[in-house]
Amino acid sequence: VSERGRLYEVDVRLRPEGRNAPLVVDRSAYRTYLGQRASLWERQSLTRLRFVCGNEELGREVLADVRSFVFGHPLPPDWVQTTVEMRKKMESRTRTRGEAIIDFKLGAGGMVDVEFLVQMMLLQPGAVPEDVRGRDVFTLLRAAPPRLLTEAERTVLIDAYRLYRRLELLLRITLEERGSLLPVGGKLERLARCAGRMTPGSLTGTVTNTMSAVRALFLAFAGRLERNDGTPR
Repeated sequence: VSERGRLYEVDVRLRPEGRNAPLVVDRSAYRTYLGQRASLWERQSLTRLRFVCGNEELGREVLADVRSFVFGHPLPPDWVQTTVEMRKKMESRTRTRGEAIIDFKLGAGGMVDVEFLVQMMLLQPGAVPEDVRGRDVFTLLRAAPPRLLTEAERTVLIDAYRLYRRLELLLRITLEERGSLLPVGGKLERLARCAGRMTPGSLTGTVTNTMSAVRALFLAFAGRLERNDGTPR
């Protein structure tokens, strides 16, 4: 927060131990937390951790601690099912707003499906090179081995994620709206024009069809991981 406004919004409730914990913990306390109390969703979210700025030596040490926790311990037997259930719970906030609402981020087959799939992929031993782990979703999808994603699946996911990110950006720039709900009326018409001179109907259809394809792919990917063979079928 500065005199010119808020640059980033940080949800400090997501810190180790939650809202009743100190705002900042030292490395030793964090390492203990990872080893004893961190949840599966934290392990999943930390798959893409990377150093941004600050003390590089400390950054390397913390990164080593986190990667040991994320990639160095066996996953629980039901981790795939738990992850899918956790993903579906995130959709409830959208469903309470009515069936007509299209949330291209939290809705079934939305942006979060792609991100969860990538995180699940990263938890597979040797799925991608170590130096790629902290990269963006597009890079990680391109690095996915054929045993986990076919070329056709990779293309669907990359195109979908690009569409979702573009719509999110256009909502903020052209309509000055936060969030990921497709607008209605004149706002939808304006967004459709900015998204590529589309009509409201064609944009809605594109998003709906894309989300259906992504959800099917996400569930198929989870299913093959549960079979423990990882082979696309």
